[in-house]
Amino acid sequence: MLNGLARLESSYAREKVHHLQDALADEQARVAIMARDYAQWDRTYDFMQNQSADYVRTELTDDTFNIIHINIFLLIDRNGKVILQKGMGGWSLQSSDLDAIAAACRTGCNGKSEFNGLLQLRGHLLLLAYQPILTSRGAGDARGTLVMGRDLNDALMASLSRSAGMPLWLEPIDRHKSPPGPTALTRCCSKATPPCSLTSLSRTSLVFRAVCW
Repeated sequence: MLNGLARLESSYAREKVHHLQDALADEQARVAIMARDYAQWDRTYDFMQNQSADYVRTELTDDTFNIIHINIFLLIDRNGKVILQKGMGGWSLQSSDLDAIAAACRTGCNGKSEFNGLLQLRGHLLLLAYQPILTSRGAGDARGTLVMGRDLNDALMASLSRSAGMPLWLEPIDRHKSPPGPTALTRCCSKATPPCSLTSLSRTSLVFRAVCW
């Protein structure tokens, strides 16, 4: 009897974790698609060469990014230098933030391929999408990398909670022994299931790991 109940509880927990994985993957895919739309666009491609103020004024408005729920936007040239950055929704990017985001690109995509994953900055967890900057036809020599990010804030966590069918919140893996600097690992907590560690597994695909104990 007790073994049967334990198996039911374990099955229920796995089902909830799978719902959470799917919801996270869907949100990461949405960010990646928007990043690709901006990265494979002649106006962005031209900006990397001429750095026209008109592009920034007309195409990168706060209203636009508020509508599509993007908190971070960066353009990085082929040398790894951030030539344009915007922070929305209360985000004011510091030099250490820019260094961490650019470093992830050098490690994961090297300006030549797409890269999606999670990055923790100053107590916030970000869904990030890196895309090479190409022409509208998806051709030409890459002129750098475009980065878009969305903060896993309370509003997004509430949406993920509804999708997963259980209350969720975020906290560090170890509150008392947090590693120094940015890290790509966090804990997703729920009253309905054991704690789960979530991190990106692949540099080129949207795969997440949920390890429960």
